Amino acid sequence: MNEEDFNELLKIQQRMSRMLLNEDRVNHKIDVITLVRDMCGPAKKKVQREQVIIEAGLQGISSADVESILQELVNDNIIFIPQEGYLQIR
Repeated sequence: MNEEDFNELLKIQQRMSRMLLNEDRVNHKIDVITLVRDMCGPAKKKVQREQVIIEAGLQGISSADVESILQELVNDNIIFIPQEGYLQIR
């Protein structure tokens, strides 16, 4: 394998790695949305933010990722903060 082939292979590998990370992020986002929805229930009750972080952690999602995802969901108007420390699904 020459250097040009090696560099092309390295670029492909890096591209695939980025795609897998993005896919993992999307899966975590879906998991967090589902978790919040399930915790709120059909009555859409508010839930403690910390409890969502703990439950997501049990599913293997880091607290930093959960915090970031929750902020995205607030920004996207999927969930809201009815009072400090609580979340609610729309």
